[in-house]
Amino acid sequence: MANTEVAAPIATYIEAYHVGDRDKIASVFTDDASVTFNNMAPQVGLQAIKDSHVQAGRFRYVVDRSYSIGNVSVVEGQMYGVKNGEMVESVPIAFGWVAELADGGQKIKDWRKYYDGNRVAKAMEAMKD
Repeated sequence: MANTEVAAPIATYIEAYHVGDRDKIASVFTDDASVTFNNMAPQVGLQAIKDSHVQAGRFRYVVDRSYSIGNVSVVEGQMYGVKNGEMVESVPIAFGWVAELADGGQKIKDWRKYYDGNRVAKAMEAMKD
């Protein structure tokens, strides 16, 4: 059975993301942190990270597997769009995250997030009313 328990700042991030709380999202990062989505330019600093999360609250994460190697946390799972308060399970989006933790594992210093952009577009379409 795979471990689905994630590092503390990632758990807080997921909770905050699900309710669209971008201030709480930013709180799990170091002041100089960076987040990179796929191969896009990194978002550096708390305001840039907060601004890059405009879709917060529109998707739900389900963790399938999590493990750590030193101060690096690796998370794999599925992401689902949300429509009328329910997950749109017909269009799952596989994700993989690699996060470098700092401050004794309490903050995220660098996070690389990988998604299939085509599946995200399909999920966005399925979420429309």
